[in-house]
Amino acid sequence: GLFMVQYSEVEGIVLNLLTVLLSFYTVIKNTLLHTAGMKRQAVCRHLAMAVLVPALGMVLAVTSAVANAIFLDSLHSPMSWYTHSSLVLPLYFLPSLFALAAPLYIFTACKSNKLCDGIQAQMYCNGIQMIWSVLLLLATIAGIRSAYILMLVVLIPGLANFLLLLCKRNQSVPVWLCGFLASALFPAFYTIYLSILFMQVFIPVT
Repeated sequence: GLFMVQYSEVEGIVLNLLTVLLSFYTVIKNTLLHTAGMKRQAVCRHLAMAVLVPALGMVLAVTSAVANAIFLDSLHSPMSWYTHSSLVLPLYFLPSLFALAAPLYIFTACKSNKLCDGIQAQMYCNGIQMIWSVLLLLATIAGIRSAYILMLVVLIPGLANFLLLLCKRNQSVPVWLCGFLASALFPAFYTIYLSILFMQVFIPVT
């Protein structure tokens, strides 16, 4: 990298916890704004679905990647993608992306709530942010030092979400989605960069 940020373990824990609190606040605030006038039970149901549906997509995405790996292993070609890196796209990325998006599409198409598609998309984005926040909290409690990766994934979208709330842009679905998704680009590319670096370092050894 071009630079290095150094801080103590205690400072890292405090930063992680503050990030989690900020994320929880923005998610809950957005949920309450979009479900204004609804009963508490309905609000909890919407929030739960916003978390569970993306979580199901993540599980299916991981399952599809593992299934592809098992299939390639049965063909005695588990490392075929290593010499042909272009195979990563059709073998792993596209199936995982489809598996990730399938529950979102199905539950949105078959929804039985009063939220419009745009608001539902915002709820799903908040649900994904909540999932990463919970993972960051668990990693911090477990004392995992590499939790800073999750911190970046949560912090930048959380700050963007907070700024959108301050500017009262959360009611405009296109503006909110563009701002939130733009804020997620850096964490996404950084995570991809670390994943590629990890594979380049360790796979030749194994």
